[in-house]
Amino acid sequence: LQNKLHSYSVFGLPKVPRQLAFHQDSWEEEEQETELSLEDSWQMLLDQPEFHQQEAIWELLHTEVTYIKKLRVITDFGPRFQPYIRYCMEEEACMEYMRSLLRDNELFRTYVTWAETHKQCNRLKLADMLAKPHQRLTKYPLLLKSILKKTDEPPARDIVNNMVATVEGFINGVDSQMRQRQEQQKLATISARIDSYEAVEGSSEEVEKVNYNRFDLMTPMKGTSSEETRQLHLEGALRMKEGKDSRVYCFLFTDLLLITKPVKRVEKVKIIRQPLLIHNVVCKELKDPGECLYVQTPFYSNDNGRGDRGGGGGERKRGARERGR
Repeated sequence: LQNKLHSYSVFGLPKVPRQLAFHQDSWEEEEQETELSLEDSWQMLLDQPEFHQQEAIWELLHTEVTYIKKLRVITDFGPRFQPYIRYCMEEEACMEYMRSLLRDNELFRTYVTWAETHKQCNRLKLADMLAKPHQRLTKYPLLLKSILKKTDEPPARDIVNNMVATVEGFINGVDSQMRQRQEQQKLATISARIDSYEAVEGSSEEVEKVNYNRFDLMTPMKGTSSEETRQLHLEGALRMKEGKDSRVYCFLFTDLLLITKPVKRVEKVKIIRQPLLIHNVVCKELKDPGECLYVQTPFYSNDNGRGDRGGGGGERKRGARERGR
């Protein structure tokens, strides 16, 4: 590999073979086609004035097509930049894959080192080139705002302002999806740390097979749109006072509060209380600094400024006092 790369540096890159090549015999499969022949170029069919005329027409068409394509970058920004969404979503995974190859694959490391010294890379590292599309995307609002500063006519300013809003909306959408992906990855990491937990103790084989028997942190939140994702807001150690003090480790999510205990000798935690839905929990500060009282009220209502128990067998429970570490 090193010898080949050195020869490419000295003699240049080899020419890429043509993608399509017709075998000469393929034109002679039928006897009546053996006398067919074509000139090497269409230019040979034209006299000098016609040739120059076609050249001028081609230049007009070529420049017009190029101009229209550049305009569509602005007029059709959203549809044309859809591939950026997928690219940006996978950017971090690509970076991690590249780092693993550079660390573990000597041939890949040798090739990348050689390629990064090539003049076509403009002294950019592979990591810089992978980050370039996302960086370029974020520059469009700055470029458009620079145009806006130098635009005085109100109609033209309105058009540029609308374009700025369109581009910024697209970028915000990309960033939002990237944050959701990161939150999902964070949830998956936390979910892997949680030891097996059964929401219902199975009393028979039939109950054991019920789909809702086990707690899954990755399931969507109820009562929200698919765009809303569960997020981790806080985590940390607390002291729970219930008869006697005990140390617990809590996770506060968008819709859940998990009370867990670390599992010895492994980097996992075990849920020791039924997961608490945030909208069913009332938290009150106590007189002692760092202490609070939580009350789980499945049918809690704020009507008339007090908590009322609803029907259906709902029971108001007093929770434990918790002291911050």
